[in-house]
Amino acid sequence: MSMPKGKKFDNGYCSIATIPNAKNYKQIAAACNERGIKIGPSNARNVLLSAMKKIAKPICEENNLASSDDEIMSIAKNPQFQMSVAALIKEIE
Repeated sequence: MSMPKGKKFDNGYCSIATIPNAKNYKQIAAACNERGIKIGPSNARNVLLSAMKKIAKPICEENNLASSDDEIMSIAKNPQFQMSVAALIKEIE
């Protein structure tokens, strides 16, 4: 019996391989633990997605786009959206 396929995303997954000095969830959790913040890799992922959702929601509302929580979470998980937010943050620094 073969393993189930799971969820397929249209846009793939966000890869940190192309971002200089980027860290994966495990590295983020280790850095937080060094600073005294107890967090695991899955919680680091949840915090990131929560932040992305908070960024995506007003953008969607302003442009009269998706407004349901599921649709906004789908946008927050989109690697293209995440890379766009990363590029904007990089410009501000």
